[in-house]
Amino acid sequence: MRLLQSTKRKLATSIIALAAITIITYWPGLNGPFLFDDIANIIDNPYLRINDLSFPSLYAAASTNSSGPTGRPLSSLSFALNFYATDGAISASAMKATNLAIHVLNGVLVLCLSYLILTALVAGNRLAASKKECLWLAVACGSIWTLHPFQLTAVLYVVQRMTSLAATFTIIGLIFFIIGRRKLTTSSKGISLILTGIIFVPVIGLGAKETAALTPLFALLIEVTVFRGVLHNPRLKKHLNFIYITFIAIPCLLSALWFFQSGMLSEQYATRSFTLTERLLTESRILWLYLSSILLPRTNSMGLFLDDIAISHGFLQPLTTAFSVISLIGLASLLLYGLLRNKLPWVVLGLSWFFIGHLIESTVLPLELAFEHRNYTPSFGVVLFVVIATYKLLNRANARRSVVLLAAILPPITLAAATHVRAGQWSSRDTLTALEVLHHPTSPRALRARGLALEIQGRPDEAYDFHRRSAELDTQNLSGLIRMRGILNLASYALDQGTIDPEPLPPTDDPANITYLSAITLHPEYLNNMAKAVEEELLRRVREEKKDSGTIMALQSLAGCVASIDLSCRTSSPLAKLLIETLLQSENLSNTERAHLNYNLARMAMHFEDWEDAETHLDHAIDAKLIDLQMLVALADVQIQLGKINEATRTIERYRSSDTQPTFRRDVLQQLENNLTNRPEN
Repeated sequence: MRLLQSTKRKLATSIIALAAITIITYWPGLNGPFLFDDIANIIDNPYLRINDLSFPSLYAAASTNSSGPTGRPLSSLSFALNFYATDGAISASAMKATNLAIHVLNGVLVLCLSYLILTALVAGNRLAASKKECLWLAVACGSIWTLHPFQLTAVLYVVQRMTSLAATFTIIGLIFFIIGRRKLTTSSKGISLILTGIIFVPVIGLGAKETAALTPLFALLIEVTVFRGVLHNPRLKKHLNFIYITFIAIPCLLSALWFFQSGMLSEQYATRSFTLTERLLTESRILWLYLSSILLPRTNSMGLFLDDIAISHGFLQPLTTAFSVISLIGLASLLLYGLLRNKLPWVVLGLSWFFIGHLIESTVLPLELAFEHRNYTPSFGVVLFVVIATYKLLNRANARRSVVLLAAILPPITLAAATHVRAGQWSSRDTLTALEVLHHPTSPRALRARGLALEIQGRPDEAYDFHRRSAELDTQNLSGLIRMRGILNLASYALDQGTIDPEPLPPTDDPANITYLSAITLHPEYLNNMAKAVEEELLRRVREEKKDSGTIMALQSLAGCVASIDLSCRTSSPLAKLLIETLLQSENLSNTERAHLNYNLARMAMHFEDWEDAETHLDHAIDAKLIDLQMLVALADVQIQLGKINEATRTIERYRSSDTQPTFRRDVLQQLENNLTNRPEN
């Protein structure tokens, strides 16, 4: 009894210490800014800014995201609750603190999951260790996983709460599974826990992100490596096999068949700069990059953006592709051999876990090639493998107590220090973007992010060079060119107002031969020719290059800038309209994309009080997307301006009848109704 109480005290102390160290480690990064996808998914999403907890508000917030097949309602709802807790204030610190709380919880859950796996291995005679040793090995796993610098983007990059929250449900599901499965080795009870772990909990996790769908596969891996079909009652084997076939094998098979038969792959790859074959070849190299970063973390090779990784265009292009593919096949063969011969199950479990964790985001789906946060759950398998391997080596070498203590303490402390330094770098947009460019000088996104940071600091001439380099490296994206055009607008305006003095023309440069890659010179004729060159390149890319979500977002940003009072877009209205209308001629756009493009044309028309043109584009937008509350509000406003009282009344009623009407729009609705009653009919 005393031993049990002592173990519980040590476990509680370890958990409290881990939580405290993790909070201290990440504390500097909580003051950092919103980044990249945070803007579109959180800041620019008005439906998340709820001011009450009524069902319509919560439902609207939960159903507002279009990411993935599920829409990730649970993640969206968590962002909305953050807004509610801060009275609608846009607080990056509050959202990052919530992410950190989720990460701390996950760290504790990983510790518990590690202990359950280790004790199950011991119970099945697949690992020689005492319960006390299993506890400390579990603490090591939880500490290393939680404090590893490779986990930082899933914590301080707000939108990646989707990743960490999905992991929460994956780990909880697996804890249920292992507890239930352990019960079946000593009794006939446990089936309900198994079903809860591999079905009900992951289904909830799908609301955070689709990676929760891998939970049953992780459970199956634990079955074949840890439990190996051992049951107290052999007659339960049929029930267990039925569960695995019905709820794991058949869903996986049907999902794969549906996906490949639906034609979605070919449609989605049409917007990518790589083919399916090129993606698979490239991912073979990326997986080794991930593994090396987990095993030997080097913060200067990590980054928010990993879009500087060269695409593998063939088995020997680059040559490292051949090594990566061959070595992956060799490793997979060894793992399969170990599984079939029941050798080193902890090795098979740990390394196979890593590869299973990447099945969704690092194989055939036409997603971005690489991101650090994709290793949040997969990295656990590698950590478990390393901790057990180190334990066995120290045991075999009969290492002294001081050596064991050093091996237990040094890795978490070293990792915490590296993560703490990195978190400090993420506390400032200026520091973060400068380091991103330093570590990834050929990353188009890092260059654009640095350019935007310099613009915020009022250093447009330096920013222009970063945007120019970004536009040169990424010939498919429009964002760098749009920012270049904005800076040229500001420079021309400053020259017109006499707030800056013109520079002489470079003696070797003919203004008529300027390209979009020319360096900026503050001369009126030179700036005019530069603007024309940038606009021509923008139009060429819209007409000729592949279109992706980045293209749509860039044009939406430009339209929003035109519809605002931003001086950088004061002369960009004709350009924005031409680019969007040109893109609308493309056959590869979805209805949602067409709706958003038409909506942005309407926003610009409303800004210039061209109400008839705005009404036309809003009609097209609503027809394409069926219904959108923002579009309905805009259409009603336009119809009121045109004096179309009957049409405006019907639009307002259509808005009112929507089941997803968020309460934050009630003031807008009231204003529309007031305008309607005070506007005479034409």
